[in-house]
Amino acid sequence: VLSIGCIMLFPLESNAATDLTPIFIAKPFIDNFINILSLLFLFRTILSWYPNTDLNKFPYNIVVWPTEALAQPVRSIIPPAFGVDISSLIWIMVLSFIREVFTGQQGIITLMEKSAEL
Repeated sequence: VLSIGCIMLFPLESNAATDLTPIFIAKPFIDNFINILSLLFLFRTILSWYPNTDLNKFPYNIVVWPTEALAQPVRSIIPPAFGVDISSLIWIMVLSFIREVFTGQQGIITLMEKSAEL
């Protein structure tokens, strides 16, 4: 049984480990996706320091295109302050939290892997 504190998440039986194999295979992909997205948001923050940069040109649009859909709703709530795009920093924090909850050392998927090995 996989438990965190006194909360029982779900029981893992001997054949349940094979049912969860796709989740275990997806773990590195989830982790790498979150890392790449966090890196893009970090680059986006650095780009916000240079307001004269044309974000529609080639090297910069690689960073802007995948992050704009996520940054725009946050930017509408919290506008840029002192020339720094705060929405990128908020997304970096959110992505770090998501990574830790799912694939971190005490993350859900990591705990499921460890309990399946037993």
